[in-house]
Amino acid sequence: MAANATLTLTIDDLSTAGVDITLTDGAIGDLAGPGVITHVGSAGTWVLSATTGVGNGLSSIFGIDLNSVSISSASGGNLRLTLTETDLVLGMPGPVSFGSMIGGTTQGSVSYASWVDDANAAFGHGAQLFAGASGAGAFSASGSQAIAVTDPFSLTLQVDIAHSGAKTTSFDFASQVPEPGSLALMSIGLLGLGAASRRRPS
Repeated sequence: MAANATLTLTIDDLSTAGVDITLTDGAIGDLAGPGVITHVGSAGTWVLSATTGVGNGLSSIFGIDLNSVSISSASGGNLRLTLTETDLVLGMPGPVSFGSMIGGTTQGSVSYASWVDDANAAFGHGAQLFAGASGAGAFSASGSQAIAVTDPFSLTLQVDIAHSGAKTTSFDFASQVPEPGSLALMSIGLLGLGAASRRRPS
């Protein structure tokens, strides 16, 4: 991760006013070490067993990752999780191919999107890299987009979860500049996660 990079995670029960939880890497409330934000607890009427945002620089692949295991709601509603990292530097001229991929399982519905922002704004929506939606059951999706970026820039991932009643959702969402072959391997892994989730008894 770049020395000045800022990683921020927000968790918002959309039925309440304002953003319920905002966590910055290393600040009070962050349960993980440098480059990782972890939240365990509730947000409005939602319970999050473990939600983690991973910043750039913790692996050999350039990018960020947002994942959550067993997000549940007693009465249903809409929850938004957003991870952003600013001050990212690639040092590569010309268009860059960003790969985005998501996989998981839901008893409700999930919509998702990723953006790169040349203005380097936290939660910036400069250019959309990837977007989609999935209904109940196991799901996986991936895509890539070539975008010309200027250093420094920001990356943002957003996942919206909708439940009607007591339901559960888990997912893993990443946006990366893959090494050769990495995007294909990640896509195969996400398909495997979806298949394994489908086979698990309810």
